[in-house]
Amino acid sequence: MADSLAHTYSSKARPEGRALLAFSLVEVVMVLAIMVIIAAIAVPRYAEADARYRLDGAARRIQSDIEFARAACRSDGQTRTFQFDASADTYQVTAKTGGSLAGKTQYVVAMADGPYRAGMAVGGGSSSFSVDIDGHGEIQGRGAVTLTIGNEAITLTFNSNVTSSGICIVPTVVSGDVGTAQVTGVSAGP
Repeated sequence: MADSLAHTYSSKARPEGRALLAFSLVEVVMVLAIMVIIAAIAVPRYAEADARYRLDGAARRIQSDIEFARAACRSDGQTRTFQFDASADTYQVTAKTGGSLAGKTQYVVAMADGPYRAGMAVGGGSSSFSVDIDGHGEIQGRGAVTLTIGNEAITLTFNSNVTSSGICIVPTVVSGDVGTAQVTGVSAGP
């Protein structure tokens, strides 16, 4: 009888012809190692793509706000001012002349907040500059704003002689500490 019980237990432990229904520890560790390697490659690429996407969105936001202000200036004949403040990473639109809006800030956009989370630097070594849009919708004045996220940057150059919209957007390369706004790059014409 003891012989038959021993035989029964050993045959239940691993019946012949049936495969094991589990993975070995070595197989699980190998799959996890492969997943870690793939994640190590994908995460930095995703972060770079996300930074470029947010920068493009921030540049388009500024460009669309300028175009909207130009249309409003042509419509009501008022001059509006875009004031870029690099120390606060913001810009604001203010109606400058005429009507009930004179001297009032219409809105403020904080580039450091979501969805952009971008830093801002202005050309000329100062912390701010402004661009006026006259009653005919034309940009008056010159200047440049560089938006930065990590090592990615875009420079927006404002010049009434550059393009029909007065804005030229050029990708740039950031060198040095972004906090001190050391930016190199070229602002090219059309």
